[in-house]
Amino acid sequence: MNILPVYSGQNGGSEYEMQDQLMDLLHKKSFHMTPENHYIGKKAKIYKEVRIPNIGRISDIIVHVTDRVIINIECKLVDYTVVFEQAKDHLYWADYSYICICPSACLPNYVFHKIIMQGIGLIYWFGNNQFVEVLQAYKNKKYSKEMRPVMLKILKSKQQKLTGLEENEGQLLLDDK
Repeated sequence: MNILPVYSGQNGGSEYEMQDQLMDLLHKKSFHMTPENHYIGKKAKIYKEVRIPNIGRISDIIVHVTDRVIINIECKLVDYTVVFEQAKDHLYWADYSYICICPSACLPNYVFHKIIMQGIGLIYWFGNNQFVEVLQAYKNKKYSKEMRPVMLKILKSKQQKLTGLEENEGQLLLDDK
């Protein structure tokens, strides 16, 4: 799934800046899928720091395009071993899972191989709102059928109707409605 345009830029900033810049970029994006999926040009709901039951993890960013398209994005500046395990664990419930990391993390070949074998996407962050989607994520067809309704309930329980960024109990939601 190709979710970002191609950018280039300089490296720098914190993990929180990475998350906020990526959320801002995704909030402006319209998702264009095939006509059979009936959501061409759809704006997604974007959540930050969502606790995921049953796997003991917090998702950095969740992009809820439709109930059939939920994207997880894990952000780390340099710790590629931890972020890979997080992204892999989120395949338990997500349709697509991505890693967003600085290119200065210098991912070794065996990590690239693991990312590709799991179907996880890879996004490089160069700072200053500059991102490059290096690897596209593949559709996850092995997510838990029991966990999906739990995740949808969690996401739909977020009742905020926002026009911008607002904090609510440490979690953020961007919604165009």
